[in-house]
Amino acid sequence: MRELRTAVERAALYAGTAERVPFSALPPQVTAQPGALWAGRERRPTLRDVERSYIRFVLDDVEQNQTRAATILGISRKALWEKRRRYGMP
Repeated sequence: MRELRTAVERAALYAGTAERVPFSALPPQVTAQPGALWAGRERRPTLRDVERSYIRFVLDDVEQNQTRAATILGISRKALWEKRRRYGMP
């Protein structure tokens, strides 16, 4: 997880002030191994699993700041609130 976080942070720096990080800015070790997401698991994660995990990751990264998390996720605060409620996240 730490490696992924570092890769995304570097990609964000590379992208500059862009609101979204382009896929091309991610290093090859991240883009070439999408299977690493489910390595060691009995089943592949669902889109719901991935979304829930990513939302949790972003919220932890911004110390639960809803506005900053929604901005990073590219959704409104209301949409973030609805997703958190749907996923049973505090």
